[in-house]
Amino acid sequence: MPEPLLKVPTSWTPLHSVAYLLLGVSIADGSIDEAEMNAVRRMVARHGQCSPEEADAAVSLAFAWLQHVLGEQGRDGFLRSLHSHATRLANHYGPPKLRAVVTDMLAVAQADGSLDDAEVVLIQAVANDWQVSDEG
Repeated sequence: MPEPLLKVPTSWTPLHSVAYLLLGVSIADGSIDEAEMNAVRRMVARHGQCSPEEADAAVSLAFAWLQHVLGEQGRDGFLRSLHSHATRLANHYGPPKLRAVVTDMLAVAQADGSLDDAEVVLIQAVANDWQVSDEG
């Protein structure tokens, strides 16, 4: 039986879950490069309709949490946590917003100039869970 999911920080919001998914897809190929991180920051600012500073704070917390989950529970825990955040967002947003997140996941994955199979699998899993695609 898998370990229970770690409880997110009390200040966690749906925007943090968006950041977590975007960061999750960017690290699915094993690393996050600067182009991917910049894309995540821009997209979080747009989703949250917030300042770059507020987006940076959300991304920083989500990234710290992602590193914590990976360190404590490894890749399996990380993948389960991504599913948990996807479920959290599905309970908070409707199909248009979820579709926008999937589209942004694809854009983040491509920001480094390549689309890795692990990134594609992750994006498809989220899109299937939400019953949306990046094509509308």
